[in-house]
Amino acid sequence: MKTIDEQLQEIEPFLIDVRRSIHAHPEKGFMENRTSGIVRQVLEECGAEIKSEIAQTGVTGLIRGGQPGPVIGLRLDMDAIAVTDEKTVCYKSSVDGLSHACGHDVHTAVGLGLAKIIAMNRANVSGAVKLIFQPAEEVPFEHTLKAFDRYREAPAGRRGAAMAVAAGVLAEPDVDMLLGFHCWPELQSGNIGYQSGASMAGTGNFHLEITGSGGHAATPHLTVDPIVISAQVIGALQTLASRRIKPGTPFVLTIGTIKGGVRRSVIANSVDMTGTVRSNDEDMLQEFIPAEMERLINGITQASGAAYTFNYAVDVPPVINNDALLQV
Repeated sequence: MKTIDEQLQEIEPFLIDVRRSIHAHPEKGFMENRTSGIVRQVLEECGAEIKSEIAQTGVTGLIRGGQPGPVIGLRLDMDAIAVTDEKTVCYKSSVDGLSHACGHDVHTAVGLGLAKIIAMNRANVSGAVKLIFQPAEEVPFEHTLKAFDRYREAPAGRRGAAMAVAAGVLAEPDVDMLLGFHCWPELQSGNIGYQSGASMAGTGNFHLEITGSGGHAATPHLTVDPIVISAQVIGALQTLASRRIKPGTPFVLTIGTIKGGVRRSVIANSVDMTGTVRSNDEDMLQEFIPAEMERLINGITQASGAAYTFNYAVDVPPVINNDALLQV
């Protein structure tokens, strides 16, 4: 009988081809139709028990082993993100403004490789493995600024993971333990990294609009300049990490977009900005950070005679590893 290493060498060309194929044809969250079709085809070839159209485009494949044992779930994601692929390789994204910059093509390919290896060794597998190919790991693309209020009301329920769980991917049969992974370019190829406790930060997203009173650039004293006020707000928000949070606590606040003004000689009426917050502390993400942000924003805008609208929502909580599973 061939060893696992020998089997992996045999399927390596397949893994490379399928990953490149998915990379060249990225699909938005809840629209992974081509990708899920590839997943279904490979799972069928592996003799898996398949369920599809889960949370629109999700797929699960259950491969039962020849020996009794637990049901191990492995979660994988399939969607791409709104980033332009600037590579010059033959498998460059064929879709403008969309690419697998977060590595979900790798995750899907690895999941299919595992399906093949598990199927090859089915007789010696204790229990079963349920491969869960989840749609829309990223924030759904329709969540633009105009839709932020709707997104804030139920962020978790609009995500592929929550919808897949609600659709029953962890049942029939029940999953005894659930595993997940993420490709990590900083690790040397061939290595797997893991750690106890928090391994990936949770995410809070925000939208801030500062409204002033525009006018001519030559008469700034007759205006309330939201661009100058925005600069003060951005600088103040950076003091959260340096002055309001205990040193050594993992925390990041980034302004990702800022838009304001239409002409160099005109003072704008408003400035619109969006950003993200990352932390391993869920309570900090949910309560402390948005309260402190709004305290600073309110103080600066009020002192300057401006107004503001601030929306904040926790996207996903931090990933906290199960220490007991790490010891298995």
